[in-house]
Amino acid sequence: AARVGCTPSMLQKLEQGVRRPSQELAARLAAMLAVAPTDRAPLLHLDSAAPALGAAGSDAGASPSAQAGAGPKALPLLLTKILPPPLPRQVVARQRLARQLLQSRDGGVTLVVAPAGWGKTTLLADWLSNVKRRTQNVERPDSASETPALRSPLYAPHVAWLTLDEHDADVVVVLRYVVAALQRPLPALGAAALQLLDTPQPSAEAALTLLINDMLLRRTPIVLVLDDYHRVRAPAIHQAISYLIEHQPPTLRLVLATREEPPLPLARLRARRQLHDIRAADLRFTAAEAAAYFSEVMGLALRESEIAALERRTEGWITGLQLAALALREHADRDDFIQAFTGTHRLVLDYLAEEVLANLPTHLHEFMLQTSILERLCGPLCDALLGLVAAGGRETSAPPIIAGASALPPAADAYSQLVLDQLERANLFVVPLDGQRHWYRYHHLFGAVLRQRLQHGAAPGAVAALHERASTWLATYGHLAEAADHALAAGQWPRAAQLIEQLGDSLLQSGGVERLRQLISALPPAVRDEAPQLLYLHGRCVRQMYDLPAGRTLFAQAAAAFGRAGDAAGRGKSLAMLSDCCRMLGAYADARHALAEALASPLPPAQRAVALLSLAYEAMTVDEWHAVIPTITQMLDELERAEDRQALHDVATNLTSLVAFLPGGSACIERLRRLLARQPAPPLSLLRAADLFFDGLTRLVAGDLRAAYARFTQLTELNAQLGTLSQVSLETELWYAHCAVLCGDVAADQRLQQLMALLDQPVLALWRQQNGTFFVASQCLLDWVLGRADAVRASVAQAEASANSHEWPIIARVRHLMRALALLAEHDWPAAERELAVSYAQQRHQRVSVPFGDAGLLLAYLCQQTGREAEALTLLDEALSLHEQHGTLGLALLLGAPALAPLLRLAMVRGVQLANAARLLDALPHALPADADTLTVRELEVLRLIAAGLGNPEIALRLVVSVPTVKKHINNIFAKLQAQSRTQALVRAHERGLI
Repeated sequence: AARVGCTPSMLQKLEQGVRRPSQELAARLAAMLAVAPTDRAPLLHLDSAAPALGAAGSDAGASPSAQAGAGPKALPLLLTKILPPPLPRQVVARQRLARQLLQSRDGGVTLVVAPAGWGKTTLLADWLSNVKRRTQNVERPDSASETPALRSPLYAPHVAWLTLDEHDADVVVVLRYVVAALQRPLPALGAAALQLLDTPQPSAEAALTLLINDMLLRRTPIVLVLDDYHRVRAPAIHQAISYLIEHQPPTLRLVLATREEPPLPLARLRARRQLHDIRAADLRFTAAEAAAYFSEVMGLALRESEIAALERRTEGWITGLQLAALALREHADRDDFIQAFTGTHRLVLDYLAEEVLANLPTHLHEFMLQTSILERLCGPLCDALLGLVAAGGRETSAPPIIAGASALPPAADAYSQLVLDQLERANLFVVPLDGQRHWYRYHHLFGAVLRQRLQHGAAPGAVAALHERASTWLATYGHLAEAADHALAAGQWPRAAQLIEQLGDSLLQSGGVERLRQLISALPPAVRDEAPQLLYLHGRCVRQMYDLPAGRTLFAQAAAAFGRAGDAAGRGKSLAMLSDCCRMLGAYADARHALAEALASPLPPAQRAVALLSLAYEAMTVDEWHAVIPTITQMLDELERAEDRQALHDVATNLTSLVAFLPGGSACIERLRRLLARQPAPPLSLLRAADLFFDGLTRLVAGDLRAAYARFTQLTELNAQLGTLSQVSLETELWYAHCAVLCGDVAADQRLQQLMALLDQPVLALWRQQNGTFFVASQCLLDWVLGRADAVRASVAQAEASANSHEWPIIARVRHLMRALALLAEHDWPAAERELAVSYAQQRHQRVSVPFGDAGLLLAYLCQQTGREAEALTLLDEALSLHEQHGTLGLALLLGAPALAPLLRLAMVRGVQLANAARLLDALPHALPADADTLTVRELEVLRLIAAGLGNPEIALRLVVSVPTVKKHINNIFAKLQAQSRTQALVRAHERGLI
């Protein structure tokens, strides 16, 4: 911004496409960014249909935040991280290593692993610069000279580079950088993945799936380099890269430069011969390379014996050779010098650094020591750090930092930029980070030595003063995260706290939860405890990591601190989050109290909507179901007013399907879907999953079983791609299993069993205590529909054993219904009727046990089975009337064809609920599976009636069919079960779990 003459905020608006630059400003930007000639004309033309800034795909690069499509709430990306480092002005040609890299060009993974200072980055940058030139030649070939070698699929790939650092702790942020790096050579690549990453709580695997698919479809050869991979410590990032490796498209070649073996599936790659290693032994300079380095790069004419001695002493370690060359410039007696040092790399480094630094001019020595605190250096920043120019541009004077050192030269225009250029020309361990050499960094090992010397030689408080100046400049120009780091290093706790508060929401919404937690944790407890916003942000971090007890404590502290500060809105949002933690921990009374106070606060509409969803859950947990739909209605009102995508996401992805089964719930679900339609979701996102989920649920409730099955089938595939656990993804498995079984896919119910195993994860322990019995009840109902009596009994035993103080009160009712199903499966009619009577009375009062079986319909089935047809028809009439009134007729289908079909046929014969009975009969499938040896629904009905002791005439009367038809069904049953008699058929059916 300073170089082109505009404010940082203006530049951010240009990057985001909010503002457009003038012709003059665009020209300055094009010059400063060194936009390629082919891209300069479109940029300067400022066509309204094209992006205003950052569209050019030049090497100097469009803004990564613009190319990456980061939304206005996402943190900007550092361009220097995705630019391949420029090569030194002179580089030793290493043909043997270039040949090794060329041999591994057919996809796979290349691992360049060696300690610091072995030239990993320089080797790759040199090789890729040659690859890039080759790419440009292939893109504009001379048809007469083009050879088959040039058409090799990975001979001339596009190059993407990402340098990682210790702050890369959040997988979503790293994936944003990966996409931004890939978009430099291929601007359209990864657009869908980036769109997903812009959604709240995105899935890393889902984003990678989209990115991998995109690369496969394009068939464009790509080399992706991840430099300094050893700095990655977050397991989630290793998992993401492992996923990329496991599903690596053949057009992608992944190159990792690292100091240590990374925790990736390398053994499998070696076994498949898809891993190519370059180690320290390969990287060490040979005698010939060392000779070329001393003469061509360092300008030293050494004897062959001297070169051999230095190569032997340094073991070909490139950094050691460089330091030795720098020191040799000042020594007349080379032989004495060469004999003077030996030992480990660290000892050599300390010794040679002392030799190099001691012979530097004072102003360079002073400059390097003071600027060593910076991760990245540029001229204006260094000027401000040295006290030559204030953050606002005013010239100042400053005393030397190192005690006893001479003062720096007087302030001059671009002084630090001149010094940086001088250091680079002298090979004094500064590494340029961009093509224009605006940004630099020190070689990592050399920087560590400089910082150590600075700490030991600086006057008291001098280092803190440097960090303070760095923080001021970085904050002024929008680098808030780095500014916060320097404020922390300076011990400027209030300033650091303020910067972290400014960063908080952006980090939370762009996947930087771990980075935010680290920043907050670096503050002294006394500072954190007195800053309500920091307490709140810290609570959000630990809540997202499912540390609910810590979240509860932090949100309670935040609410109290906001209260002391007189911030009612802040107190309200903290109380809303406190309520959420309390409810998840089973402290329902505390949750309700906190939520009531939160809703009495002046919350913005978006936060109020999310709080109202919590209030609806509170009503469910304390058995006040009559309050649920009115609360959901208020929540939807707030969502309409807010028009906030984050709030809509939070509501849509956390709304339980139980709402749809309450009177008026279907209308609420449909209204939510209309809100979702206002902001179309990316095709691979939780919002898209929520839309499909509520669509399938609406169709199921309305009785369109096959359409619901199709939606849930589509949704299971989407959830598999997303790879996240959410309310939507968990309940999808539940309703997919029901629809699949009812439509004939008997094996689909195994998905619920797999899901229950998945819920055994420690992070979901509390969630399973509260909600696990709902899934067990669903499994129980499915087993009853399929006639698996043993499985029904096992589910009941599991539900009884899982009783705990955290579960919802409704689960006690669900257990009555499950016991009734087990008794019905055993034909213990009197005991089953007693359990159903209790469940039916509760259902009529609250009508919430329907998803796990309609007690009224089950009682009707029991009455029909025991010959009480009049009672059965009365109960059926009442149940179907209620379903019709509330628009939930489809829920009757959950009872399954074996129990429901006889009731519906009886209703049609007796003229009861003719239209609804006919509609439901049409919705029921005629057979469960389609296999030739599997019993149809009607055959299962006959089999169960045989098991109940009924003869052929009684079965015919019960099913409203003729006796010959019953005999035909029985013959089919005998054939499929390979039985010769009724008794044998019943034994075989019991063995197969059919009864």
